[in-house]
Amino acid sequence: MHRVRLSRSQRNLYNGVRQDNNPALYLIGKSYRFRRLELARFLAALHATVLDNPVQLCVLENSGADYPDLVPRLRFGDIVRVGSADEHLQST
Repeated sequence: MHRVRLSRSQRNLYNGVRQDNNPALYLIGKSYRFRRLELARFLAALHATVLDNPVQLCVLENSGADYPDLVPRLRFGDIVRVGSADEHLQST
Protein backbone atom coordinates (compact mmCIF):
# COMPACT_ATOMS: atom_id res chain seq x y z
CA MET A 1 0.00 0.00 0.00
CA HIS A 2 1.34 3.39 -0.97
CA ARG A 3 0.23 6.89 -0.11
CA VAL A 4 -3.53 7.29 -0.24
CA ARG A 5 -5.40 10.57 -0.53
CA LEU A 6 -8.07 11.25 2.09
CA SER A 7 -11.65 10.61 1.00
CA ARG A 8 -14.19 13.44 1.14
CA SER A 9 -15.58 12.23 4.48
CA GLN A 10 -12.05 11.87 5.89
CA ARG A 11 -11.26 15.43 4.76
CA ASN A 12 -14.43 16.66 6.50
CA LEU A 13 -13.34 14.98 9.76
CA TYR A 14 -9.83 16.38 9.34
CA ASN A 15 -11.22 19.91 8.91
CA GLY A 16 -13.41 19.50 11.99
CA VAL A 17 -10.52 18.29 14.14
CA ARG A 18 -8.38 21.21 13.03
CA GLN A 19 -11.13 23.64 14.07
CA ASP A 20 -11.81 22.14 17.51
CA ASN A 21 -9.14 20.78 19.86
CA ASN A 22 -11.51 18.27 21.49
CA PRO A 23 -10.75 14.90 19.80
CA ALA A 24 -13.61 13.25 21.72
CA LEU A 25 -16.04 15.01 19.38
CA TYR A 26 -15.00 12.64 16.61
CA LEU A 27 -14.84 9.34 18.49
CA ILE A 28 -17.40 6.81 17.37
CA GLY A 29 -18.41 4.76 20.38
CA LYS A 30 -19.47 1.20 19.69
CA SER A 31 -19.83 -1.80 21.90
CA TYR A 32 -20.10 -5.41 20.88
CA ARG A 33 -21.05 -8.65 22.57
CA PHE A 34 -18.94 -11.55 21.45
CA ARG A 35 -19.49 -15.21 22.09
CA ARG A 36 -16.62 -16.74 23.97
CA LEU A 37 -13.72 -17.58 21.72
CA GLU A 38 -10.17 -18.65 22.43
CA LEU A 39 -8.03 -15.49 22.55
CA ALA A 40 -5.44 -16.75 20.05
CA ARG A 41 -8.19 -17.59 17.54
CA PHE A 42 -9.86 -14.21 18.04
CA LEU A 43 -6.58 -12.32 17.59
CA ALA A 44 -5.76 -14.29 14.43
CA ALA A 45 -9.16 -13.38 12.96
CA LEU A 46 -8.75 -9.74 13.99
CA HIS A 47 -5.26 -9.65 12.46
CA ALA A 48 -6.64 -11.05 9.18
CA THR A 49 -9.40 -8.43 9.20
CA VAL A 50 -6.90 -5.60 9.66
CA LEU A 51 -4.72 -6.96 6.85
CA ASP A 52 -7.80 -7.03 4.59
CA ASN A 53 -8.32 -3.32 5.32
CA PRO A 54 -4.76 -1.97 5.73
CA VAL A 55 -5.89 1.67 5.92
CA GLN A 56 -6.18 0.95 9.65
CA LEU A 57 -2.38 0.74 9.73
CA CYS A 58 -1.92 4.20 8.23
CA VAL A 59 -0.95 7.53 9.74
CA LEU A 60 -1.41 11.02 8.37
CA GLU A 61 1.65 12.42 6.62
CA ASN A 62 2.05 15.85 5.08
CA SER A 63 1.72 15.64 1.31
CA GLY A 64 2.45 19.25 0.43
CA ALA A 65 -1.17 19.59 -0.73
CA ASP A 66 -4.19 20.93 1.16
CA TYR A 67 -4.66 17.64 3.00
CA PRO A 68 -2.26 15.02 4.33
CA ASP A 69 -2.06 11.53 2.85
CA LEU A 70 -2.59 8.22 4.59
CA VAL A 71 0.71 6.33 4.72
CA PRO A 72 1.24 2.81 6.11
CA ARG A 73 3.52 3.10 9.14
CA LEU A 74 1.90 0.94 11.84
CA ARG A 75 1.91 -2.75 12.66
CA PHE A 76 -0.95 -4.78 14.09
CA GLY A 77 0.64 -4.66 17.56
CA ASP A 78 0.60 -0.86 17.43
CA ILE A 79 -3.21 -0.72 17.28
CA VAL A 80 -4.31 -3.77 19.30
CA ARG A 81 -3.70 -4.29 23.00
CA VAL A 82 -5.08 -7.06 25.17
CA GLY A 83 -5.57 -6.66 28.90
CA SER A 84 -7.45 -8.40 31.67
CA ALA A 85 -11.02 -7.38 32.48
CA ASP A 86 -9.92 -5.48 35.59
CA GLU A 87 -6.96 -3.79 33.92
CA HIS A 88 -7.47 -0.23 32.71
CA LEU A 89 -5.79 0.32 29.34
CA GLN A 90 -4.74 3.84 28.50
CA SER A 91 -4.52 5.19 25.00
CA THR A 92 -1.18 6.51 23.83
